[in-house]
Amino acid sequence: MSVTNKIFLSSALLVVAVLGVTLGVTSLEANRTADAAIHRGLVSTRHAVENFLAARTRTVGVVSAASGQIPQFRQRLFRTHAAPKSSIRRRSTRP
Repeated sequence: MSVTNKIFLSSALLVVAVLGVTLGVTSLEANRTADAAIHRGLVSTRHAVENFLAARTRTVGVVSAASGQIPQFRQRLFRTHAAPKSSIRRRSTRP
């Protein structure tokens, strides 16, 4: 093998090694950046869902409190409805 071929081969191997390391480092950094963006998105979504649920809970509480202040609603809510006797089916005692 001539000196020229050795120089060419070592230069080519050096270029391949540098490209491999560069692509590896770039891939790691891209994955870290993507993971960080996904984490930020999930945290943001979690906060949005927590805020939505808290607002819904407050709304239900306000509506419940307001509904309890309406006398007609309270009467209907607390009134017991007895079923008419004609609607009750009796079991037959036949064997």
